[in-house]
Amino acid sequence: MDVAQSNFLYRRWTILHLLFFALMILALSPRIIYAQKITKVKGSQVIFSVKGLSVSGGDILVISSDGYEAGKLKVVKVGSSAAIGKIIEGSALIGDKVKIDKKSSPSLDSGDSYLSSNESSKGSRASNKKSGRSKFYGAVGLGMLNFSTIETATGDFEFNAMTGINLKVAKMNSRGGWGASFYFGRTTAAFKQRSALIFNDIDFNYLRLNFDLMKALFTKGIYGRLGAGIASGSITATIQGYGNYTLDLTGVNGNAGLGYQYLSNNWFVQLEGEIGIAYYMSSKATAPAGLTAASPGVIGQMVYGAIINVGHSF
Repeated sequence: MDVAQSNFLYRRWTILHLLFFALMILALSPRIIYAQKITKVKGSQVIFSVKGLSVSGGDILVISSDGYEAGKLKVVKVGSSAAIGKIIEGSALIGDKVKIDKKSSPSLDSGDSYLSSNESSKGSRASNKKSGRSKFYGAVGLGMLNFSTIETATGDFEFNAMTGINLKVAKMNSRGGWGASFYFGRTTAAFKQRSALIFNDIDFNYLRLNFDLMKALFTKGIYGRLGAGIASGSITATIQGYGNYTLDLTGVNGNAGLGYQYLSNNWFVQLEGEIGIAYYMSSKATAPAGLTAASPGVIGQMVYGAIINVGHSF
C-alpha cells in the first residue's frame, strides 16, 4: 500500500469516527421522560413530567439545576403524566428538575412528601443557590486532530492524524462558562514533491493556546463552544542528499465545538468534536547548506477532530 492510499484510508477512518461521535452525542441527549424533569423547552414554555408530583394549574415550581435554583415556572396545564409550564424567572434546559416552591404555592398542603422542611427553609434555598455557582475546574484531556495539507514551492506536506494532550482550566456550571486550554501533540507527514528534492523522516509538532466560551444548548449536557488563541507548528525533515530542513509556523487560531458534558459536584467529563482554522502569519524555512530556503508566506490550515477532557474542581 503506497502513502497516498494509506492517507486516504486514514482520513476515511477519521471521518467515520467523527460521524459516530456526532451520533453518540445525540444518543446521550435526555429524551426519556424522567420523574419531575423538564422534557421540552420552547421559548418560555416547558413540558415536564409530573410522576410523583402533585400540582395544579397556577402553582409555582422551582427549576433546579445541579442542586441550585436556576429559575421558576408557573403551571399552566396539568395532564396525567406531564404538565405545561411558563417560565417566569431564570431559565430552563431539558433535563432540569422541578420541585414545589411551597412559599409561592400556599394551596399545596404542608404534608407533600416531595418537599421536606429543610428544602422549604430559606436557609436551604440560599445554600442550594450558593452550591450552584460556577466553580473552577482543572482538566487533562486527550485529543485527536486532523490537519489540511500545507503547500510549499518544493512540494506539499500531507499530515497523519495527531493524538495530543489537552490541559484545561475553566470556570463553569451546567449553563456554561469560560476557560483556557493548551493542546500539544506530534505526528508524521508524507511529502508530495514538485521538484527533484526528496523529503524523508517528516515530523510535525503543533501547539495552541485557546481561550473559550461555553454555553449549554437547549438540552442539559449538550454545549457549544467558541474558541480563539495562538497557534504554532514546526515541520522537521531530512532532505535526501543534503541534510536537515525545518519550517516554523506562528499565528492565530479560531475554532468551534459541539459536545456532551457530564457535570457532578466536583468532577466533570467532556466529549467534544471541533472544527477550526490555524492562520499562520509568520513562516520561516531553514534549509541545509547548498539549498535556498523559500518561506511559503501566510498559510491557512484547516484543523478538525475530537477531544475528551476529565477534570475536577479546585
